[in-house]
Amino acid sequence: MTHTFNILYPAMTMFTVTFCVWSFMFYKRLQYFRQNNIKTSDLKDARVFASSAPMDVMCPSDNLKNLFELPVIFYAL
Repeated sequence: MTHTFNILYPAMTMFTVTFCVWSFMFYKRLQYFRQNNIKTSDLKDARVFASSAPMDVMCPSDNLKNLFELPVIFYAL
């Protein structure tokens, strides 16, 4: 019976990794917003934020995008 659930372990691992990266991205962005007094009205254009934010704030976002690209294709196949 336990062998039937073995296929769920990789999916749950990807879910956990994705949640951890999302949480880290959320933490880094909130920290950056508070330190630089950025208001929500300043975030209307994502390109402006992406060009002005430092790399340590933007890298978790890039990692999260990558986590959604390849695994979705893999699980679909």
